[in-house]
Amino acid sequence: MDEDTIDARLAAVERTLTDSETAPASLADEATLQRRLTDVESKIDALETRLADTEGELTAVRAHVGDARRVDAETERIAERALALARETDTDDETPTRTMSVLSRLFARLRALTP
Repeated sequence: MDEDTIDARLAAVERTLTDSETAPASLADEATLQRRLTDVESKIDALETRLADTEGELTAVRAHVGDARRVDAETERIAERALALARETDTDDETPTRTMSVLSRLFARLRALTP
């Protein structure tokens, strides 16, 4: 066989292996790109999972803050009522028996206000 025949047969074998006119050297580049693409896709999947977890945690924090604000508002409302009741008792007589009766009424009213 002469050199031209060998080159032609080798080119035919390369075309058969690559299913195109792609040179065998470029196959290594394509494999590298494919590997990098797979790595990037797995990193994106991991980031999407972390983002979903973070969104869930943020929702929980927002709910907790909302609950704390509601408790603060309720506590403030109860404190304002207690202050109003205390001011009412300032106008009453200040005898020891009368004071104990007023305090008993005050605590009873506060218990009634507390959920």
